[in-house]
Amino acid sequence: MNPAEAVISEHEFASVPRNYRKGALPTWHQRRRHRAILGLLKGLNGRVLDYGCGYGDLTYAMSQTHPASGVDLDPVRVAFARREYAPLEFQLCDPRDAPFPDESFDIVTSVVVLNFIADAQAHLRSIRRMLRSGGHLILAYQNQFRVRNAVRRLLGRGPVPSDLWMRSRDEVLGLVENEGLRLIRESHFYDPPSDARRRPGDLLVGTLLQICSALQIRATADYLILVAQKTDSIPSES
Repeated sequence: MNPAEAVISEHEFASVPRNYRKGALPTWHQRRRHRAILGLLKGLNGRVLDYGCGYGDLTYAMSQTHPASGVDLDPVRVAFARREYAPLEFQLCDPRDAPFPDESFDIVTSVVVLNFIADAQAHLRSIRRMLRSGGHLILAYQNQFRVRNAVRRLLGRGPVPSDLWMRSRDEVLGLVENEGLRLIRESHFYDPPSDARRRPGDLLVGTLLQICSALQIRATADYLILVAQKTDSIPSES
C-alpha cells in the first residue's frame, strides 16, 4: 500500500478516544494489557514489530525499551499513530502480510489480532517470514468464554454469540507449531471488573471471573498469551 493512503482528518483525529494519546491516562484494560506484554518483552532483546498496532499506544510503550515499529491495515489508525507517536515508524499492511523483508525483526508481537482473522495460519506464516533465526513471537488472543458459557448452560442458554474467531488454546498452539514456532512460555490476563449495570447472570459471571482472576487460573482468563521461538524448520518441511 502507498504510505500516502494513511491520512487522518482533524475530525477523525479528535474522535480517537483520549486514552490512546501520548501521556494520557490509560484505561484499566490498557494497563493490564500493557503490563502483560511489556513483562514478557522485558527478557527479550532486539528490534520489535507490533503487528496489528491499532492506534500505536502499545508500540510506543514498547519503544521505551526496544527499537519498535508498528503496522496495521486500518489507515486512520496508522495515520493517528504516525502523528501522535512520531518519529516512530508506522506502516499500512494488507490482511495477509506486512511490508517488510524476510528476517527483519527479532521480536514480533501480535496482540488480540488473531480473533479478527479468518486465516490465522497465513498471519502466523507472515510472522515467521519476518522473524530472524531464533527470534520470538509474543501472541495474545481473546480466550473462549468458558465461565460465561458454563453459566449460560446452567440457565438453559446456548453459547455466547460472537463475531470473533474464538479459538481454543490447543488450536492456537497447533497453528503456532505448524509454522515452526516452539512454545517457551505462557501467560494471561483478566479484564478488570465492569461497573456497567448487569442482569443477575452477568453479576454471577463477573463474580466468578474475579475469583478466577484472584486465583490466577489461566484456563478461564479473558486473554491468553504465549511466547514462541522460531526454529530452523517447519514441520511440513522436515
